[in-house]
Amino acid sequence: MNKQSVRKKKPFLNTVAVTAFSAWFFCGTAFAARVVFFSANPSNPTVEERLKLACRFYGIDLVYGADAATDETPTAAVIEAGALGALSPSDLPANNRALLIAGITFQTSEKKLREWAGEPVASGRQVIRNAVGSFVTVSAKNRELAAELVGQKLPVDIAEGYQLTTVSGQPVISYQDGRPLFVRVGSPDQPVFLLADLSVIDPPNSSIRFYDQGFFAEIAPYLMFLRNTFREYGWHADHDYANLTIDDPWLCRSYGNLDFQELLNEMGLADFHTTIAYIPWNYDQKSAPEVLKMFRDRPDRFSLCVHGNNHDHREFYSYEPRPDAEWPARPLADQDADLRQGLARIARFEQGSGLSVDRVMVFPHGIAPDPTLGLLKRYNYKATSNAGYVPLDTPPPEDSLFWLRRVSDRFGGGFASLDRTEPANRTSADIAIDLFLDNPVLFVEHLRFFSGSRAAFNPFAREVNTIQPDVHWVGLGSLIEHLYLMRLEDDGTWTVHSFSPEIVLENPDGQSRRYRVLKSDDGRVPVAQVLVDGADAEFTWNHEGLLVVDLSVPPYQQRRIQIVFENNFAVENEDLSKPDRRVNMLRYLSSIRDQYLTAGPLGALIDRYYYNSNLYHFGMKILLPVAAVLLLLPVLLFVFVRKKMKRRHG
Repeated sequence: MNKQSVRKKKPFLNTVAVTAFSAWFFCGTAFAARVVFFSANPSNPTVEERLKLACRFYGIDLVYGADAATDETPTAAVIEAGALGALSPSDLPANNRALLIAGITFQTSEKKLREWAGEPVASGRQVIRNAVGSFVTVSAKNRELAAELVGQKLPVDIAEGYQLTTVSGQPVISYQDGRPLFVRVGSPDQPVFLLADLSVIDPPNSSIRFYDQGFFAEIAPYLMFLRNTFREYGWHADHDYANLTIDDPWLCRSYGNLDFQELLNEMGLADFHTTIAYIPWNYDQKSAPEVLKMFRDRPDRFSLCVHGNNHDHREFYSYEPRPDAEWPARPLADQDADLRQGLARIARFEQGSGLSVDRVMVFPHGIAPDPTLGLLKRYNYKATSNAGYVPLDTPPPEDSLFWLRRVSDRFGGGFASLDRTEPANRTSADIAIDLFLDNPVLFVEHLRFFSGSRAAFNPFAREVNTIQPDVHWVGLGSLIEHLYLMRLEDDGTWTVHSFSPEIVLENPDGQSRRYRVLKSDDGRVPVAQVLVDGADAEFTWNHEGLLVVDLSVPPYQQRRIQIVFENNFAVENEDLSKPDRRVNMLRYLSSIRDQYLTAGPLGALIDRYYYNSNLYHFGMKILLPVAAVLLLLPVLLFVFVRKKMKRRHG
């Protein structure tokens, strides 16, 4: 096959291709592992629904008992408790690795349970009903099975929950009163898992099951079972990753409540990494040489990414005016110009500072509309990271599977969008769930977060490190280079689903590995080239519209794969000037607020009120009076004290 034939332009596929890829990725056309499901008649719909979702999450084929084929594909069996009466152990596939009996209630035959479990089992004699504000506890003794969830309390509003009793079974998940919900029995080579029936109180006015911590207990046993049974044959990340991003600061020694040397000290104590979301408008502002040196010398602790362009509030907003809009409309053409100017300013900053800024966009005040994400792809950004990963003006997906992952490439024509959260909005259970699901744990904060203590983030970092001691704290750029999922196929090839246009594959084995990298793309932006370790590489498009790169990675080595898109951007053609007086005034006042006024307790209090009350939505109309008040307060206080002193001495 010659290079010309494989590097032809892809036909335009629009968003249908990305949707089709999502269906392929989550449902699969070829599988490396299989679950044989034996359902009852009538069936328990919640068992099948949760099993289907868990199989889609890990890319496991789900077949029904009568349809099961006999081959070498790794296989597990799931039996709905109501079907036990019609089955015997001889009905299981010969190559079965593990068994899950799910949906056990008081109606389940204890005789049949004993036959399958190998010991007496009390089948759901105890029932919990209408337990709002309850929780289930994951055992601390099953690290291999529960992974990062060990010891966690998962909140759940129980509509009806049955309980189990066994002789020697190992409880994996138990109710608040200690009675088991999910139990493991049998030998390590042929484990049998027993799961009592659990139904939860549905959220009001919602057709979407988000499976956040309030509902994760429903699906956790199924995910544990599949993850433990199939391991590398299911979708998984190469490592767990975490990051703290602080928005806005200049690179001066002390910026308001943030002192970079103190932050470096705290990162060493609590072991985390900080990315500064840098505003391109600041490209010509003087940076402290010692801070620049700190960033150059400690890439293990510090990194940079892009934060808008002018940061004049929500500069990447809806394209058309709306009566209910919080901000003025920003046409797509204006946003395109902003992105280009921002890139040029970042390039000038890199030239002057000697630092590298990761091409990851943090939009000011919220994620942009979908077509703007397509522009980021055109200009070879790697990803965008925001509080929420569904683009503005886009309906939230109703597929529950979407919400199990904190990253998506179904928007922007195949562009990676990540979700990040303020530390105060994350519980230990939230963190543990994300780590268990191989989601990156992304935190975001601003200067006001450090007003009370320079060590304000340390407890959150330590919580992450306690839950997963092997987590990798890295910059957003490095994290996104590992933003992929992989699984081992039965022919020995590793299939990789890449969310990012640039990834690094690492082979930890003592023998060479074959990889097939798949990347979704809608064809709106032509691919200029694909590089492997900087050299031009062959690529193809498969019948599902996916970009495919096949390569081998030698033992204990790595390869960098980069997809480069065509565009007409050139730094020298962009105007870096700052003619807009409104934007300039806003940036200067914001800098004064951050560096000086909010450093004290009174200023910090006013700043919190300014944002928590949404006064900042009024822009310059309110910022100028607030700034005037803050500037006048010290003067008025000085005059008042001076008059008091004169009267006392008079």
